[in-house]
Amino acid sequence: FKLDSLHLEKRMVDELDKSIENLVKEHKLNVQMWRGEEKEMNKLISGLINHIDQRAIYQSVDISDTKLALLFPEVKSQLLNKLDLIITDYDAKLRHKISLLETQNSRISELCDRCLKKLEKVDNFDMLTAIKSTQLTTGQLVEFVYDIEEVYSFTHHQMIKYLSSSTGQKSANQHFFSLANFQKILQDYYL
Repeated sequence: FKLDSLHLEKRMVDELDKSIENLVKEHKLNVQMWRGEEKEMNKLISGLINHIDQRAIYQSVDISDTKLALLFPEVKSQLLNKLDLIITDYDAKLRHKISLLETQNSRISELCDRCLKKLEKVDNFDMLTAIKSTQLTTGQLVEFVYDIEEVYSFTHHQMIKYLSSSTGQKSANQHFFSLANFQKILQDYYL
């Protein structure tokens, strides 16, 4: 009976290892994709902030006594509308990045659920967490599953919060997306 139990737990660990391997592989593909998107996202954020700032400055300037305003009375509202269109375009492109992350988040959550399902029939979890898998203890692998899911959830929330913040509060020192968080999770677990 004890040998069967050990064999079953070893098989579960092997299955968990395989599921974790798939999870890490998927995450590494996502890191690679975001690394390729990083430059474009930085340009989009910079452009968004720049145009929001330009709009705020132009909104506050009184041009009613200028020759331009006398010749073209609608110029200020037309320029503000043009800036609004540009800001909306930047926002839409950044929201597309959020939808990419949402898709990845769903896939990562699905893979995390598969990993955790491998442990549903474990009778002696204390013993199982002490079993050394390929690289880490099983307990560390389970912790990794929860942590990676948290990274995706936090990043998704961070992206939405950034775009939802009032336009005057956006700044370059706020983060829309942090590739470092995606890379750090692998470093923290030596994967």
